[in-house]
Amino acid sequence: TASGVTENFTATWNQPGSSAIRCFTTFLFNATNVQIGEHEDCFFPTWPSVSITGYTASNSSSTNTVYFDIDDIVAGENYAVQLYLVAQANNTTVDYSMLTNFTATATNGSFNWGYITPSVSGIYCAQAFLYNDSLVFLNSDVVCFTIFNDDDQDGVWNEYDLCPNTPTNATV
Repeated sequence: TASGVTENFTATWNQPGSSAIRCFTTFLFNATNVQIGEHEDCFFPTWPSVSITGYTASNSSSTNTVYFDIDDIVAGENYAVQLYLVAQANNTTVDYSMLTNFTATATNGSFNWGYITPSVSGIYCAQAFLYNDSLVFLNSDVVCFTIFNDDDQDGVWNEYDLCPNTPTNATV
């Protein structure tokens, strides 16, 4: 029996297994069980995501940092994240973080990971992977950048420098 002109209901549900469209449909019946109304809301589920937001790539530092955000997570739920630094030339993992488990305290968060700076010049890709508490893959992101090692600062990568220790401002 209605006690006013509005009524609120809460529907709880588990995250669906795909991002296919989902719909909630409600029906309103009168006291004699005759349908007198219907309403439908459709949406695409929002998935937890990881995004690399920045990085440092200084060849003069022994370690550098990858900055990343995790969004659309559920406070109180458990997740795991792991990052890798991969040499693009041969797809070799140069450094990686431990698999880090965490309990979300908010719907998003900002994090960072310190990686060991490679000693060889090249293009490197930072990869971030987000998992749920059962280690089911949720999302990933990748960003690539160049680390340029030039000890004598003549503009030639150490690996290709035929004249190491070139004096500053000398023509190469």
